[in-house]
Amino acid sequence: MPPLPSSMQAWRDGLDWVAEQCATRGVRVVIAGDLNATLDHLPEMPGCRDAAHTIGAAALGVWPSTAPAWLVAPIDHVLAGAAWRAVSLQVVETEGKGSDHRPVIAVLEPV
Repeated sequence: MPPLPSSMQAWRDGLDWVAEQCATRGVRVVIAGDLNATLDHLPEMPGCRDAAHTIGAAALGVWPSTAPAWLVAPIDHVLAGAAWRAVSLQVVETEGKGSDHRPVIAVLEPV
């Protein structure tokens, strides 16, 4: 859900669900997708680390794809449990083609 005035509770509930998965699914969990939230908006995620934050790329924006990546919101995430280490993360420049979000490519390796 997007964080719109009419859907704020559903948006928060969705983020809480993600945090619950991180806390309960174990060290091998990987959650990837459009969370409609920056790192500042995410609740505490015990059991998960944000791949972009881990490698120092958390400021790379994905939405909207029609503006430069350095200017737009980093609201798509790859969250990984302790069994994984982020090796790299790339936000692909698409010049507004295909989707309103840029693709995110994350490489994780087992630890």
